[in-house]
Amino acid sequence: MWKRNEEILERYRNNPQARQNVQFMAQHYGADSDVDPSGRVVLSPQLRERLGFQPKGKVWLVYSNKAFTLYTDAEYQKQLQLREENLLRDVEVIQRETDFV
Repeated sequence: MWKRNEEILERYRNNPQARQNVQFMAQHYGADSDVDPSGRVVLSPQLRERLGFQPKGKVWLVYSNKAFTLYTDAEYQKQLQLREENLLRDVEVIQRETDFV
């Protein structure tokens, strides 16, 4: 995923300052990751701290729209509550516009 983003940034010329900012911050927080023996993805300490992940805290990994999103447990619970509140409405919208059942 990130290799694709790197290629996009290399070609992006519309706003050089935006490109430089994104590249700089990606280099600052980004690092190669490994999977530990327990099957967990290891994040750099700088990135964990910036994202507000506690050393022993629960982290949620969600895949959607060809991307992964990481959530602290508190943020995940907030998203879950919001989405549960809107679920019936959203299903009805999709059903009206598609063959969704």
